[in-house]
Amino acid sequence: DEPWQLKELIDNYLLINNKKTSVSKEYITKLECKISLLTRYPGTFVQSKNPHINPLSKREMGIIKLVADGRANKEIAKLLCISENTVESHLKRINQKLETSNRTQAVSCAREIGILN
Repeated sequence: DEPWQLKELIDNYLLINNKKTSVSKEYITKLECKISLLTRYPGTFVQSKNPHINPLSKREMGIIKLVADGRANKEIAKLLCISENTVESHLKRINQKLETSNRTQAVSCAREIGILN
C-alpha cells in the first residue's frame, strides 16, 4: 500500500549487501519502474490474483476497451464524440504508459496486468 517503503527497503538491501546481491540488476530495475508507477498513480490498484497498477485514465480505459472490442479509430471517435486525432493522441499516451508499440500490444498488456478482462 505504501510503495515508497518498498523503495526504501530495496535501497537499504542494496546498501547492506554492498550492491553484491544474487538479485539480477534487471529485476531491480523492473521493481524500481513499478515503484515509480505506484508513487505516480497512487490508489489505482486493480483487484486480481496479482494486483497491478492501472496507470490509465478513465477516458483511456474507455478507449482501450473499445480497441479490445475491435473498433477502428474512426468508429471510436464517433462513439465518444471526439476527433480521430484525439483518439490517436489517447492511444499514443496509452502506449507510452503501458510501454507498448501498437494497439495490439496495448490490449495484450492491459489484459496481462488485469485492467481488461
